[in-house]
Amino acid sequence: MLIFRQLIRVKDYFVKSFERVAAALQGTAAMNWYSQLTHLIMDFYREDPTELGALQPLQACKLSRRWGVLRVECPDRQTADRLAQVGDLLREPVAEMRLSQYINILVRGTLVASLPVHVPKLKT
Repeated sequence: MLIFRQLIRVKDYFVKSFERVAAALQGTAAMNWYSQLTHLIMDFYREDPTELGALQPLQACKLSRRWGVLRVECPDRQTADRLAQVGDLLREPVAEMRLSQYINILVRGTLVASLPVHVPKLKT
């Protein structure tokens, strides 16, 4: 019976440790998961505070890229509308860095705006 109690204590210790580690990793992953694409776009305007300020709503969104489409998942419609209004500011760095051919702005999976990105062809 004593061994059984000790085994339960050891199991409880490991479960609590695992839960603490999982919670810490989950917070870190949620915080940094999409930040690289956002950081690239924001760095493009680091010299111009006016344009950088216009793109501040982008910080609240999650960005991902797949099949030539940059997906911008916004938390609410107001943020998505603000980003759609400054679409030209989004297009320029995406075109220069050749990140995608389209920018889709979404709210909970529903498409709010689709912005084509025209990448200038290189002359040979």
